[in-house]
Amino acid sequence: MIAVTGSERATAMLRQRGHDAVYFPDGQALERAVRAGTVVAVLDLAPVEMLVDADRLMAAAILGLPQVVSLGGFDAELSAEVLDAVGQRLAQIVCAARGPTRVLVPGAAATAAMQALGQSLRNWIAPSSLLVESTAAWGAEKFWKQACDLIEGLAARSAIKECLGRQP
Repeated sequence: MIAVTGSERATAMLRQRGHDAVYFPDGQALERAVRAGTVVAVLDLAPVEMLVDADRLMAAAILGLPQVVSLGGFDAELSAEVLDAVGQRLAQIVCAARGPTRVLVPGAAATAAMQALGQSLRNWIAPSSLLVESTAAWGAEKFWKQACDLIEGLAARSAIKECLGRQP
């Protein structure tokens, strides 16, 4: 199952592509499903709970699941310091993840908070190849398609590596 937060539209797109995709209305439920072992990949488009839960996104990172994260939900008036702290924590998780992970940064039409968070990630993430810069706005059809393409690609490469690593 591909676990999705932040977009029922992206969930529907993945289902149309033949995937078992399940929409989770909140990150805590997603994290429980990941820890229970029922998830093979994570498309987390709105990890706003990172504001109150610094360990958000950790389960997939520790288990090595393919994971695509975006910046949805960060549309409140937040201080530059808070956004930079969230960006630094997200960068730590992404850089330490045991599986293939990318952050999809929305295009110029993003909220001011998303733009600031995106800049924080550019400052903290290395290598920069972990960041994927979208030209589409968060919520646009093109953005959902790009997010689905990314998670499909990471999941496919992860499955191939797993198969190649098995002993006959």
